[in-house]
Amino acid sequence: MHKLGLMINSLILIMTFYCSMLFAEVSHVSINSRQFDLNQVPSLKVNFISKHKDLNQFYFTIKQGSGQHAVELTLAASRINPYLIHLHGDTKVTDNHATLSVSIFRNADWVQIATLPIFDAPKSNNSAALTSSLQQHQTQLKSKKAVETNNAMHPLVKETSPLVDIMQLPAMIPNCYVERSDTETLWKIANRYKAQWNTNVYGAMLALFEANQKAFSKQRIHLLRQDASLNCPAAHILAQYHDVSVDRHTFEVLQAKHAGF
Repeated sequence: MHKLGLMINSLILIMTFYCSMLFAEVSHVSINSRQFDLNQVPSLKVNFISKHKDLNQFYFTIKQGSGQHAVELTLAASRINPYLIHLHGDTKVTDNHATLSVSIFRNADWVQIATLPIFDAPKSNNSAALTSSLQQHQTQLKSKKAVETNNAMHPLVKETSPLVDIMQLPAMIPNCYVERSDTETLWKIANRYKAQWNTNVYGAMLALFEANQKAFSKQRIHLLRQDASLNCPAAHILAQYHDVSVDRHTFEVLQAKHAGF
């Protein structure tokens, strides 16, 4: 009996260690917003912070129904920025209790790391597709050879989207610096620039962080260095932040994550 107890405790420790390793690879997953309603095809923005840039490491599905009526819908994924991805499918979601499932490919199998209720997420009418501002930047890009995807692992993950090219643009405008004093907070700086950048205070803070990560201690959004200079965020960065409710949610999620370290 004693040996059985030791074996059970050992298995628990091994599983705990294994799970902690998986979650270290993906430090945060949450639904930023959804661009669809019940009985429509799914389109979601998902806050996704991982050490892996390659989305082929992950498998995204929507699970709806239960028992013999359970259905799993596979979603295609593409990056919007290093912290945000777009998921979409071509089959209608008919269950208001449907969940988003996120799995990672490990040891020749898919291991589930997150399950999130979809219709608890805030609705946004702003599409996750490229805005006209972003499309203008595409004319400045050189043609690039398409990145080959690992179809054997997950054929619907798309890394050849124009969004990948947008991500390769500089996050800041060269030789353009934000005016600030050593005592100003990130909020105060963003509040001063939000109108000029045609965004809101949360969007301005997120854009400043994305364009100036080295200006933040340990790359945490609440730890702006007093003596650091700040570059102006590029237009394609600012264009992502145009919905105050969604931007506020993204900021609060990121702030809570960083504060929890």
